[in-house]
Amino acid sequence: MKQTLLITIFALCTNLLFAQQIRSIDYQYERKQEKYYAFELFESDTFGVDSRLFIDFAANDAFKKVKKITLSDGSKEFKLKFGFREEQIKTDNPALNFYPIVIAWNDVTANVLSCEAKITFELDNGAAYSLPFDVCLINEILKSDQNLIFAESL
Repeated sequence: MKQTLLITIFALCTNLLFAQQIRSIDYQYERKQEKYYAFELFESDTFGVDSRLFIDFAANDAFKKVKKITLSDGSKEFKLKFGFREEQIKTDNPALNFYPIVIAWNDVTANVLSCEAKITFELDNGAAYSLPFDVCLINEILKSDQNLIFAESL
């Protein structure tokens, strides 16, 4: 009885720890001479409920906030709605500035884009940085995650 209780508690704790993991979906960066900028896209722990994704934008440029984010594929461009996440991102590189963002994946999929899209971050200092944004790959990863979650729940 005691052993069964301990195994059950251990299994429950392990399940809770793995449930809190946030998995990275995409990471893109560019380095041009002295300029470096990047974004990392990952799921929120409530993605299945509210379709929110998190973006950590980083640049070695002096800025306080991201003013505008646009997605384009050459023929179409739209402004992406986003919010600021109240998170502190820690780094060992003091030259990097970070801006934590939350977006709704439904906003991206509602505006049909080709797979080879670009995401552009416009900063409050006037700079704009563009990086590849593979909508099809991200959608495939998110769907496979949802299928995995469904299969685990059976």
